[in-house]
Amino acid sequence: LTATGMTTVGNPYASAVDYFAMIRTGPGTWPANPTYYVWDPSLGGTYGVGAFVTLTWNGTDFTRSSPGSYDNRYIASGAAILVDFPVGGGTLSMNEANKNTDSNTTAFRPVGHHQMMTVLNTVDANKNTYVSDAALSLFDNSFNNNVDVNDARKLSNVNENFSLKRNGSSLSIERKKLTGEADTIFYSMSRLQRKDYQLQFVMDNLELPQSMAAFLEDTYLKKKTAVSLHDTDYVSFNVTADAGSAAAERFRLVFRRSVRYTSVNAVVLNSDVAVNWTVNDELNIDHYEIERSGNGTSFSKIATQISNGESDVPVNYNRLDAEPAPGEYFYRIKSISNNGVVAYSDVVKVTIVKGSPDLYVFPNPASGNAIQLQMNVKPAGQYSIRLINSLGQPLLTNVINHAGGTATHKIVPDKILVSGMYQLEVTSPDKNTNVIKVMVSGQ
Repeated sequence: LTATGMTTVGNPYASAVDYFAMIRTGPGTWPANPTYYVWDPSLGGTYGVGAFVTLTWNGTDFTRSSPGSYDNRYIASGAAILVDFPVGGGTLSMNEANKNTDSNTTAFRPVGHHQMMTVLNTVDANKNTYVSDAALSLFDNSFNNNVDVNDARKLSNVNENFSLKRNGSSLSIERKKLTGEADTIFYSMSRLQRKDYQLQFVMDNLELPQSMAAFLEDTYLKKKTAVSLHDTDYVSFNVTADAGSAAAERFRLVFRRSVRYTSVNAVVLNSDVAVNWTVNDELNIDHYEIERSGNGTSFSKIATQISNGESDVPVNYNRLDAEPAPGEYFYRIKSISNNGVVAYSDVVKVTIVKGSPDLYVFPNPASGNAIQLQMNVKPAGQYSIRLINSLGQPLLTNVINHAGGTATHKIVPDKILVSGMYQLEVTSPDKNTNVIKVMVSGQ
């Protein structure tokens, strides 16, 4: 058969034929990974009218672009498939040697490449789900990110259509590199109806850096949702009378570090260490662990900080490592996401040469409307405090009930603290008064 473009190919033999064994010729490699299309009557969402699916060679056998019943590399007697012949024309030769008695399904065998199947499910009033359409992403460093003969273009279905968008082309199977940071899978949808839907992400053998995470970006709701890279995950959405809810390019999947550290530092307060870090675009983080090392190689957890929650603006954190023995220390921050992704900050180094005072403010400069008073190895009792501004006016008078030993006490004035210098007077039970200068930075 000699043809150009999408062409129907029928099996004229009284037995199945092996599509992979057929000889293909034409300009370039068309393709190096053989691909064909077939109508699967088991698909089509709640209406069950069927949908086109794409089957492609994965290095071991054929795999398909979506779930369903038709997943055979062998074309049955009397059956027809669609083959996309290369531009400029190509040939597909079928002969007696291609006959095969095997009719077992084989496409769900383990694949040689790393892959991700994204499935568009419809959800009925009883919360039952039906496959409407799907697309397959195959990743390997041997692939390129241009649309070529190793990708499979999308065939239009009667109802819902779901595909991958790359360089203006709609694809049912896309082969590409997966570099990780800031890599994006672009989706395209059409013929959606006013109903509930669900995107299902099926990950298989993805190999990414430990710190990498995936987020589904919904451009309609302006929302980002974390997607597991190691399991099957689901994200629900619905289409309403608002045309934007059915926008073709509503969704994209972005790969990036689970958290972006914009700064991390450790400051010596005599023999105490204040560890501070800032993160940007904090998403799906459960908590942070502050780790310390004496040699810069073997780290151990010394404290845990719960995440403040999701934020698209920079978030600042700080924790105090109280009274480590004099010496040289290395610190780093470890973030743990809600689905187990771990990301580390840079390592910072400090040297402690002498003991800390028994009273000081941490951090200093203070930010916001709170001052943290650190009390190291102080006797139990009532401590009177006064906060005075640069004009000598008292802004706060209070009593701290200290249980003894080392503790941090939070001081929150009734009035908003503007930027500037303040004095914190602390009078101990023996009537001795210490004055601590406190700098407050902007709100």
